[in-house]
Amino acid sequence: DQAFDRVQQRAAILLGCEIVATYFLDRGAGVYRLTSHHGIPVQLVDAATPIEIAESDSVFGTAPASDPPALMINDPSSH
Repeated sequence: DQAFDRVQQRAAILLGCEIVATYFLDRGAGVYRLTSHHGIPVQLVDAATPIEIAESDSVFGTAPASDPPALMINDPSSH
């Protein structure tokens, strides 16, 4: 858990992001779940944690199976 925290913090610095979140795919359930994050306001963490993104309903699901999917949104208001 501390390793993920450090990775998220460093990714935010390197990418110039305020918030970085990592979602892992639960293949059995077919959903992505928030696994680690940096910068999500404390008052929103409890609301963000249970959110599941269906593999078929997400931009993550459009990536080729051999490539780890990644998504970077610089300005959420534009998406």
